[in-house]
Amino acid sequence: MASEEETVFEGYLHDVTQMETSGNNKDYFNCYLQTSGDQYRRCVVFDIKKHGYYVKAAADRKPLKIINAGTILNKFIPGQLDIRIYYASTEKVLMSLDFGYIEKPSIPNSVEEALVPEYVARQRLEVEQQEEVEQEQEEEQEEVEQQEEQEEEQEEEQEEVEQEEEVEQQEKEEVEQEGLTTVRGQVYGVQLAAQRQCSSCHKWQLAFNLTAINHRCKACGLLQRFGSYVQAVNGTLMVNKGDLKLPLTLTSTVLMTYLSQNDLQELLADVQLVEEHFLEVGLFVIQYNAKNEVVVVTTGNV
Repeated sequence: MASEEETVFEGYLHDVTQMETSGNNKDYFNCYLQTSGDQYRRCVVFDIKKHGYYVKAAADRKPLKIINAGTILNKFIPGQLDIRIYYASTEKVLMSLDFGYIEKPSIPNSVEEALVPEYVARQRLEVEQQEEVEQEQEEEQEEVEQQEEQEEEQEEEQEEVEQEEEVEQQEKEEVEQEGLTTVRGQVYGVQLAAQRQCSSCHKWQLAFNLTAINHRCKACGLLQRFGSYVQAVNGTLMVNKGDLKLPLTLTSTVLMTYLSQNDLQELLADVQLVEEHFLEVGLFVIQYNAKNEVVVVTTGNV
């Protein structure tokens, strides 16, 4: 039995042949599928890994359902459709069918071969096999294109997230510019901590192995290369403001801006080098908001 689309077939296997090689050096084997009480359809199987399974199924007389198969013209009998079994075809053992196993009548090869010249039959088979190869290549190309589309969508989503974050940061800075306080003083204490931010979910990583090539995000579980994580250094500056000891929060954005303006990015190789820099420079001019968050930090006079 077969579906209307001729892609699903049910029956008993008979006469599984040994491996054969086509004119274009492609391996295959043949067999017959009993699809009713007295009908036997020739099968061409291009997935040679199925050979052992088919041999055993035929010996055990198991009823099978073959899924995702197709049809091709019989190379000996014009107009007759054989079953073509692909690499993507699958088999399922059935409990029973509405007909039983009946031995296939023996048909001499000379009878079949006499109907169509061998060179014509071989040409037909080679054309069909080439179509099979082209179909597989098209499916592989479709998978590649789908993967590329998914990657493009992910990149677009990432760009949108970054743009939204940039807009939010600009709005935040505009608000913070109101009511700023400027202090000129010496940093007498500093405590900084380096963290890494996941490029996918943007969560901060509490534990990060700086010597590892890859790191798995603790939040979303995505394994990424070390360089994919965004570095951030945050902490506290203790500043003398007259007789007052003023603790100020230093964000990564402000710190990165300061280091970039002064060509000191190489200090990020070791957070302690950044801390020592703030202690050794001397006087700083710092602007901070009502939340004691540093907005601008420079060296020199006010």
